[in-house]
Amino acid sequence: MTQPPTHPPRAGRRERGSAATQNHDSHPSHNSHAAARRGSAGQHQAVLELVEQGAAMKKGWQTKTLGELCSFENGDRGENYPSKSVQTTSGVPFTNAGHLSESGIDFSDMNYIPRERFELLGNGKIRKDDILFCLRGSLGKFASVGDLSEGAIASSLVIVRPSGAILNDFVLAYLQSDLCAEMIQEFRNGAAQPNLAAASLKKFSIPVPPLAEQQRIVGLLDEAFEGLATAKANAEKNLQNARALFESHLQSVFTQRGPGWVEKRLEDCFRLKSGDGLTSSAMKPNASPASPSGSTPRWRR
Repeated sequence: MTQPPTHPPRAGRRERGSAATQNHDSHPSHNSHAAARRGSAGQHQAVLELVEQGAAMKKGWQTKTLGELCSFENGDRGENYPSKSVQTTSGVPFTNAGHLSESGIDFSDMNYIPRERFELLGNGKIRKDDILFCLRGSLGKFASVGDLSEGAIASSLVIVRPSGAILNDFVLAYLQSDLCAEMIQEFRNGAAQPNLAAASLKKFSIPVPPLAEQQRIVGLLDEAFEGLATAKANAEKNLQNARALFESHLQSVFTQRGPGWVEKRLEDCFRLKSGDGLTSSAMKPNASPASPSGSTPRWRR
């Protein structure tokens, strides 16, 4: 059985399902980061804007297509494609869009295929540091496989394999940018179920700086995201503390009674009335409202 990577891969994710593709997302999280510390959020915004502005704004930047910088590999869609009936609970990981997460590949509910079925596949085989991109369903969802060196992909995904001319992490930054969202809007097909061809993904424009500048931008992003994660953790802890304080105070209100407090039954303070027990046949549209127990409001005459 192929083991999950020991260290979680650095990954990004931009959710672009059918709703997300209709309106550009606000800047998404990269890994599981969501808040900022001391200017990190502003720095994050500035760095992504650098990526989106492109060659015209910086000396040495060039505008290229993803197809010029990466190779692409679809899953094997032929007769050897692993159907649900051959998938198992152990073996070689078989990754679909549901396994792409903010922290990389989620193994908590992973599908597997027997090694003999994996060997039959002609393409769609994962290598270390590959990026998986969803072409339909959760269109635009993506993640890096990190240290995972073996696996296969479902037909809804494509493997994006950066060349030596561009850093993996720079491609991940691009995939979560508004420029990539604009490219998806331009090339996507379908209305009810948006989808994208791998050939179209190759045509996406991407502004590319020299490798040294790419590394600098990736470093700034790493610093910003570390701050975002810390701020999120602190905010969640503060929320937990506030909730605990409120519940403690609420409990003390009813247990530590002050002068003048009296104890009464609810029936002494309120007029209680049950529902009328109406049947569905007695309810008609365009009449006075009635709300039977356990249902949404309906109407009766």
